[in-house]
Amino acid sequence: MKKKLSLLIWCIALINIAFAQTYSSNFLDGQIMFKLKKHAPVSQNRLTRTDKNFFSLEENLSDYPKIEAALVGTHITKFERPSYYTGKTELMKIYRVSFSDFSKIDALVKAISQIEGVEFAEKTPIHKTNLIPNDPQYTGSNRWYLQQVGAEQAWNISTGSSNIKVAIVDNAVFADHTDLTTFLQRDVADNDNDATPPQDANTNFTWSHGTHCAGLATADINNSIGMPSLGGGVELIGVKCTPDNAAAGSLSYSYQGVEWACMNGANVVSMSFGSPSSSQSYQILINSFPNVVFLAAAGNDNNTTLQYPGAYDNVICVGSVDANDSRSSFSNYNGGTAYVDIASPGGYSNGGLLSTVYTASGNGYGKMGGTSMATPFASGLVGLMLSIKPAMTPAQIEACLLSSGVNIGGNMGPRIDALAALQCVQSSLTGDPIPAFSGTPLSITPGQTVSFSDNSGDGGNAITNWLWSFPGGTPSSFNGQNPPTITYASAGVYDVTLTLLILKVHSH
Repeated sequence: MKKKLSLLIWCIALINIAFAQTYSSNFLDGQIMFKLKKHAPVSQNRLTRTDKNFFSLEENLSDYPKIEAALVGTHITKFERPSYYTGKTELMKIYRVSFSDFSKIDALVKAISQIEGVEFAEKTPIHKTNLIPNDPQYTGSNRWYLQQVGAEQAWNISTGSSNIKVAIVDNAVFADHTDLTTFLQRDVADNDNDATPPQDANTNFTWSHGTHCAGLATADINNSIGMPSLGGGVELIGVKCTPDNAAAGSLSYSYQGVEWACMNGANVVSMSFGSPSSSQSYQILINSFPNVVFLAAAGNDNNTTLQYPGAYDNVICVGSVDANDSRSSFSNYNGGTAYVDIASPGGYSNGGLLSTVYTASGNGYGKMGGTSMATPFASGLVGLMLSIKPAMTPAQIEACLLSSGVNIGGNMGPRIDALAALQCVQSSLTGDPIPAFSGTPLSITPGQTVSFSDNSGDGGNAITNWLWSFPGGTPSSFNGQNPPTITYASAGVYDVTLTLLILKVHSH
């Protein structure tokens, strides 16, 4: 078994989107979520769910005298269990209270959190899209990000299955774009089944954020239309989380959007939004769907500040790289607490990533950059992996992404390698060993050295030797798992090859 890697030796404008809130720009006005330690039963005659798209149960505040006492003097507009009808035990213990006295929010959080039997109380963070729109005049190759991860070789293994559903939970999604095959769409913000943005890309480019993400993960392949996605034949679940009358970059209903996607068949949930504020309710929501693969953007602040949902447990957090495998100048990265798991193309090389946008004609395209774009692109790869082996767990998916990725440095984890990731999945099916390795750095000046690391999977068979070939390098070959650093004296592009020798195990 062989793997080849090419080595190259060679001698942004950031838009900040403002979000208007009456009291706070980072948390929803007049909303608190809290969780009881024990489940409070509900009588059958009060279970009056009429719409399968809603998971909330409205409650009587008078049935909770301690909570009612803490809220006395506050004008309550709604008291509910937002996730009751999911049937998930821990989610059924979460409550949401909405009120009009916005300035009381901190005092109410403190009061409710001190009540016996309350596990926690918290404000609801406002998530913001990780978008860096690019100039609409495009230059260079549109395929750079697909070629960077070996998409064409990966498509020889699989172009994706329609049985796999990738959910784009975002501000809005034009699910009727001619280059998208949509399984379901939902507007959880405005309560209808149309996730279309209120404005097209020519009027407000930011409103096409979710549509652009949808195309990177799920745009059709080999249909003679537009631009293929890495996920190819997987199907889209488009979920709109921003009200039509709100700012295009503010996701007020992302909790409801993620919940709806998970309850309606999503295998993968892509979340290109973030906030530096964490929410225990959100973490419980994610934990309640252990068979769904969650991916989220690392953020575009060029710092190490944790962004949520990317920093939650059981979420694969995605940073951005440029075409030369260097960390994009805007991408967040790991500091004292490592939360960025993998890297994916999302930079402005060749103008950015080309994908679907919302236009009146139904077939518009545009270029954008950011960790918002890196995330759905990686989500498309996860869709391909599940197309080969749908039973893979999120932990197994992440393990394959990490072991098969390219080590690029930049404190973001390995950059995804589509071919190697699919080979990792195949290895788990067939038991065949899969050669995999990474090099750091892959772009150097003459006279510098490169370190190579073996990431091969043995497929259940003992690897007896690793045969490395480094044409143009010194040394030019090595036998063993851990080669020394390799020096390249002259400029050029060089192929590195790893061949595995195995002891095939037969059972009788």
